[in-house]
Amino acid sequence: MTRRASSRVHRPDNKAFDPVRLTDADLPQIPLPAAWLDDDDRVHAATPEWRGAGPGTSVYRVGRLRLVVAPDDHDPDISTLCQHLVEELRAAAGAATGAHRRRMELLTAGLAMVAGTPSEASGTTADVAELLRAGVAVLNPPIDVVTLQWPLLPVAAPAATALALKQMIANAQRHDGAAAIRIAVTPGLLFRLQWRGDVRAADVRSSRHQALRERWGLGFVWQAADTLGGIALGPFPSPTDPLRSEMTLEVNPANQRLTLPLAAAGPDARIQRATGTWEQETRLLPGSLLGGQPAEAYSLAQQMPGAAVESGSFRARQAPNRTWICMTPAGARDRAIDVIRGLAHEHDLLRATEPYRTRLVALAILLRAALGERLPGWNLTAFRQQFRAACDSQGVRPPTLPSPAFSPAPDPMLAAYLVGQLGGDIRLSGKQWVLHPSPTAQNAVIARLLATQTGDVALTSPALSLEARG
Repeated sequence: MTRRASSRVHRPDNKAFDPVRLTDADLPQIPLPAAWLDDDDRVHAATPEWRGAGPGTSVYRVGRLRLVVAPDDHDPDISTLCQHLVEELRAAAGAATGAHRRRMELLTAGLAMVAGTPSEASGTTADVAELLRAGVAVLNPPIDVVTLQWPLLPVAAPAATALALKQMIANAQRHDGAAAIRIAVTPGLLFRLQWRGDVRAADVRSSRHQALRERWGLGFVWQAADTLGGIALGPFPSPTDPLRSEMTLEVNPANQRLTLPLAAAGPDARIQRATGTWEQETRLLPGSLLGGQPAEAYSLAQQMPGAAVESGSFRARQAPNRTWICMTPAGARDRAIDVIRGLAHEHDLLRATEPYRTRLVALAILLRAALGERLPGWNLTAFRQQFRAACDSQGVRPPTLPSPAFSPAPDPMLAAYLVGQLGGDIRLSGKQWVLHPSPTAQNAVIARLLATQTGDVALTSPALSLEARG
C-alpha cells in the first residue's frame, strides 16, 4: 500500500501551500535517519541511515503513521539527565495545589516536549482555558485576555497547547505592546488570537533549531505545533479588522499534515514543493531560488549524488528527479540547550517545594555541566549556611566538611543532591572540592559526568576563576 503524508496548509490570505506528499518510495530519499512506523512500531519504509529510534528521537504524527527521525548526536547521559529533570518536574507538579499546580503542569509539558519525551494525558478545551488562565496570571505587566467562542472539544495535549498560547500572548505583549487579547477556538481546533497593534512591530523571527535563534518562546510554539500535527501562523494583519493583528495555532492531528521543514528542488535549484513549516522557517516559497544554508546543502548534494549531506542546520540528498532539502531536527545537545532555556524563560511558572526544588536546581547544574559549562562556585560562609538545610530536604545526613576549607565552595543544593545520590564524604583535592562516593553508589551517569582523575566526583570546577556566588 502507498501511504501519503500531506503538508497542505493555508496561509492567512487563503492561498494554499503546495503540498508535499511522501510515499513509501519517496521516504528513502529524505536526507535523515528516518522511518515510517505504525502504532505497533512496525517499519513500513526507511532511509539508508536508519538504525532505529532512541532517546531524543523526533516524531511527526501523520494519520496512522509516524515519521520517526533519530538524532545523530546520540548522547545517553544528556538524554538521561533531561529525562530525570522532567520526571522531577512532574513529581513537583503533582505535589503542588491550585494555580501553582497548573503552572507547574504547563512548564512540565513544555519541557517534556522539547526534551523529546512528551507524555501528557489528553483533555479538553476547558482544560486549556484553565491552564492558560493560570499561566497568563504571571505575566508582567498584566494583560487582559478575553475568551470568545470556546466550544468543548477534545485536545491531545492541553498543557502544551496552553503554554504555546501563553507564549503567543507574551510575544504580542512584548513585541507589539498588546494590552488586551481576544482569543477564540473553532470546531477544527484552530485557536485565533487578536489584538490591536502594528503587525510589523510584532514580526519576530525565530526557528525550531536552537542554533538559529537566541530566545526560546516562539521557537517552542512552532515545536509544539509540529509535535501536535498542527501549525502556528502569524503575526499577520487580521482579515476581519484592519486595526488588529492576529496569530493562529492549529492543533488538529486529524489534518494529517507533515510538519517536518522539507522541500523538493529541481535541477535549477528552485523549490518545486515545500511543507508549510519549510516556508515558515526559510520564507522560501515554491518557485523561489534556494539561498543561504539550504543552497549550500543543495550544492553539496549535487557533488555527491545519493548521499545525505549537511550544511549548517540543513541537509540535502540528490535523488533521480529532485533534490530533497530539510532542516535537521534537534539532537540531544540541542534539546538539552532548549530545556535550560525553557527553565530560564518560564521561571515564573516554577514554584517547586522541597525536596523537588533542590533536585531541580542540581539537575539543571548537571545538565549545564554536560553541555560544557563550569560548575558554580559559592562563598564558603553562604555554602555552610545552606548546605545543612539542603541535605535535610533530601533526607540525608550532612557529611563532615573538610577543614581548612576555602572559597569557592560548591553549590549547596548540588552537593546535597550528590550526597543523596552517591553517598560518601566531601574532600579537597588540591583547590577543588570533590565527593568521594560510596563504593555502592549506583548513579553511573553522574559518576561519569563529574569524574575526576582520582576517581572522585567533582563538586567545583578546577581553578575556578569566576567570582564565588552567595
